[in-house]
Amino acid sequence: MGSVRKPVRRCLCAHSHFGALAPMRKTWPMAAEDVVTTDRVETEVIGRTLVVTMVRHSKRNAIDGHMTEAIDAAMNRLDDDPDLWIGVLTGGSNMFCAGTDMAATSGRPTERGGIYGVVGRQRAKPLIAAVEGVAFGGGFEVVMACDMVVAARNARFALPEVKRGLIASSGALFRASRVLPLNVAKYLLTTGTELTPAEAERHGLVNEVCDPGQALTRALALADVITANSPVAARLAVSGPEERDVVAGARIRVSVRVWVRLRLRILMIILKRFKRSFVKKLGSLATFQILILIDILF
Repeated sequence: MGSVRKPVRRCLCAHSHFGALAPMRKTWPMAAEDVVTTDRVETEVIGRTLVVTMVRHSKRNAIDGHMTEAIDAAMNRLDDDPDLWIGVLTGGSNMFCAGTDMAATSGRPTERGGIYGVVGRQRAKPLIAAVEGVAFGGGFEVVMACDMVVAARNARFALPEVKRGLIASSGALFRASRVLPLNVAKYLLTTGTELTPAEAERHGLVNEVCDPGQALTRALALADVITANSPVAARLAVSGPEERDVVAGARIRVSVRVWVRLRLRILMIILKRFKRSFVKKLGSLATFQILILIDILF
């Protein structure tokens, strides 16, 4: 008879408050399906944790339609697989996400995940954002959609849409005031100013600030702490009524009329700022707004 391979036990050493609590992680022999790579997203199973890494690094992980579909598929896997208890979303060691690909657009919202495949999702399992580098615009809105955030000291958070005559309408309008103090949310939305990791931690958005290159490691340590507890209790904690209300707003269930008026105002601002002879040169930007309106209305 062949010998049965036992799980290898190892401990994550760490210098922060999660390190002292992190339990011994069990590492099983990796199955072929545990690592799945596409041209947009890589998924890896580590114990009970699904690590989802955006890999469109040449575009700073800007989200196009293919990225939206890939993130949605990964989040569906996390929701549907009973052996997975928690997810970690990251963009790699140098960046998180620069937001929507303005040339290609982010594609249609998905049925289960909404915008970007995650912003409007009614998740039943915790999701941790591991942030290195830029998290601008839609990338910051994806961070806000996560339950917990671990950020490296080189992380950069911002909602720069206002500097381009746009509004951060992919979740920040609904979530920013929930995850940040109201005056800070308004400040970020109206100025486009960057929020440092230390400031984000002070305001309660970020759970832990770590050294550059360590965000994923620290997020996995936090995942270890959570998976050592009851998965049922953890699911109930992240799917409470307040979060469902926010998700409903992000998915345009609360007020379709307000959402459509907002998009119309954005389009009117664009048209008024440029002369008629220059409107044709707006190309993809105006088309992007019109396509979103058509998607919402029909």
